[in-house]
Amino acid sequence: MSLIESEQPQNEELPHSVYGIVSLNLALCSIILPFVLLVISTAFGLDSEIAGVVFALGLVCMVFAGIVAFTLGVIGVCQSRTRKVFSVLGITFASLPLMFAFFFIVIGIIIGFIAGIQRYW
Repeated sequence: MSLIESEQPQNEELPHSVYGIVSLNLALCSIILPFVLLVISTAFGLDSEIAGVVFALGLVCMVFAGIVAFTLGVIGVCQSRTRKVFSVLGITFASLPLMFAFFFIVIGIIIGFIAGIQRYW
């Protein structure tokens, strides 16, 4: 019997990590938030400029919430004597908005680079 097996009681069921549950909920909200803001801005008939600003604000909030959710998920995974299911799901879903934002940043850099090159042709 190893040291790790002797630390955990066999009959006791481990509770879920609170950080993991919060991480998963925040990650799901960060995925849904920009689309909800887009629907709200178009439902109220806002100008396209104002709707763009609202959507950009939603993207910034999405990235911030994704970073917080990812951090809470990592904290939940590092906790001992708790289940890690919600923490791993929180990390997984929190990485989606971060990859989404990174993708658009790279696309913006590429478009800016191409536009700069075309200016000199």
